[in-house]
Amino acid sequence: MLAPPPEGQDYQTGSADSAHLNFDSQEFVQSFNSGMHKCVDLGKVAALRTAEYIKEKVREQKLEAES
Repeated sequence: MLAPPPEGQDYQTGSADSAHLNFDSQEFVQSFNSGMHKCVDLGKVAALRTAEYIKEKVREQKLEAES
């Protein structure tokens, strides 16, 4: 919930053609969900690549310690 605007300031309401009146919430939800799925997928890929990198570095450290 938004707080009310500060007193003493004049705010104009939007006209009939303003962006918020033409807002399609279903389209926004689909776009948002699509974007979130892309972010999650990218996060998974980054996590897997990071895990492989760390495993490789640990293997290298173990080999160096055994030598």
